[in-house]
Amino acid sequence: MFVRSNGMGGIQRRAREVWIKQLGYDELEAAMIARYQSRAGLTAFVGCTLLFLIAAAVLQHFDAACTDCGIRGERPATTAGR
Repeated sequence: MFVRSNGMGGIQRRAREVWIKQLGYDELEAAMIARYQSRAGLTAFVGCTLLFLIAAAVLQHFDAACTDCGIRGERPATTAGR
């Protein structure tokens, strides 16, 4: 029920529609659960985004084909041989 009700519009509406009417919580408990539910969704989104970015950075850092690469992957210019 926690996951299923996450898409409803707003904390107070979610508290009334799901946690009070369907599951029988009182008003204070329902509002608290709905707030925690919103925080959990935001934290999961931010955490997954950070995890993806860290994994991408690690994979790019250890890419054997990109040894001595510049910022965009091109080889740095040298002055030797000019």
